[in-house]
Amino acid sequence: MAQYANTKGAILHGIEAMPVTVECTIEPGLPGISILGLPDSAVLESRMRIRAAFRGSGYEMPKAHIIINLLPSELRKAGTGLDLAIAAAILQASGQMREEPEALYVGELGLDGRVLPVRGEAAYKALAREAGAVLVSPGSEQASIGNLAQIREGHKELRPAEAAPEHAPAPVWDFADIVGMESAKRAAMIAAAGDHPLLMVGPPGSGKTMIARRIPGIMGEMDRADAELLERIASVSGVGIAAGERPFRAPHHSISAPALVGGGRPVLPGEVTLAHGGVLFLDELENFSPNVLNTLRPVLNDGEARLVRAEGVYRLPAKPLLVAAAAPCPCGKLGSGGCSCAPARVLSYQERLGGPIADKFALVAQIAPPSASQVLASGERGLSTAEMARAVADAKAFRAEHGEPDFARGAQDTLGQIQERMGLGGRTTANIAAVARTIAALEQSETVETAHVVEASCFRNVFNRDIGYDFDLARGERDEHDER
Repeated sequence: MAQYANTKGAILHGIEAMPVTVECTIEPGLPGISILGLPDSAVLESRMRIRAAFRGSGYEMPKAHIIINLLPSELRKAGTGLDLAIAAAILQASGQMREEPEALYVGELGLDGRVLPVRGEAAYKALAREAGAVLVSPGSEQASIGNLAQIREGHKELRPAEAAPEHAPAPVWDFADIVGMESAKRAAMIAAAGDHPLLMVGPPGSGKTMIARRIPGIMGEMDRADAELLERIASVSGVGIAAGERPFRAPHHSISAPALVGGGRPVLPGEVTLAHGGVLFLDELENFSPNVLNTLRPVLNDGEARLVRAEGVYRLPAKPLLVAAAAPCPCGKLGSGGCSCAPARVLSYQERLGGPIADKFALVAQIAPPSASQVLASGERGLSTAEMARAVADAKAFRAEHGEPDFARGAQDTLGQIQERMGLGGRTTANIAAVARTIAALEQSETVETAHVVEASCFRNVFNRDIGYDFDLARGERDEHDER
């Protein structure tokens, strides 16, 4: 008579853990293990790992034919995380351990019987909470297991999980350390307050990366749901994160499309998902492949990466604040003196950067390097991260309470004049209007005034052929702002 048991396991599907029921029957016949239910090669290899782990843990492998069925059968099963659930099913069917219907088993088996952690522990914890199950895994707070022999008495007898190691304190990136670039910091604050994509244009060494690295610090604290989602994303990806800190991801310009938006086998989140809720920084934007940037555009529009595979559709959250940096010309010295680029080469370069991805940037800030006197000034500190974060939080709270600021009549007329004089398209005009509303919220104003529209129009697309790149104007605006 066949012996039967079933256990609960799980596999990863994107950043989610999906439940898998492991059925086991032990029947008369030639000794061996057959695994059904669309297992991949890693799941099939569990047969050898389980045999060796049983010998190393003092268990007996039944001298009969073992059939393992993984439900749902139409879902492809990948990875080594089902090792422990399959082993537990065999042990229960053979009477070597008691049944634990509320347990969710996740772990990879070593040949000596050790239970090893697998990718996505946070996702498995979330699944266990939703299902009301007890997670049995190496990293579980409910029932931590270090070796296969420990499941002999059931999860209630397992040792408690060890305390998680403390994260090293994150480095302090304070805007106060940046002196003489208040107009650039103003652009960063507007971007954080309104979730406006920001492109910074300036010569090498002007401080674009320095500004971008500090933006997560002014975006405000994450709520619990966002923090748990980030923990799950990091766990599935195998990337360490600092608890409560917004992510900052800066992929190299040689990155591939799957690495940026997600993909591969198994499907893993890309950089845009790893930056969810934080900053995705594309430095040297001009060197990114146009094909790679084109794959990024619909992901940012939808707020998620949808990856279609034979086994189904993967949906990965992707709502970072997009920040990019670029040089004004191929040599990077246009406007700052010493540019050796031919006009035709500069035009070709700016047209390439002014393609579809450039339309994503509601804010385009011209970054002028600080003057020598500002660099050498001692004891001076600019607007701090704490001050900027407080202004951003106040602006968001103001909008939540009062709604979107309305345009005053004069502001509407000014916007229309700017659009006509500069020949702006609809998207650029809409970006100026959106930025003007954010500026009004920063000023705690219920109406968008002419001054807000004028300031917003300064953050226009500097690669627009009719406007061009005016580095002297950027320096003049900065000096005027600093004098105020």
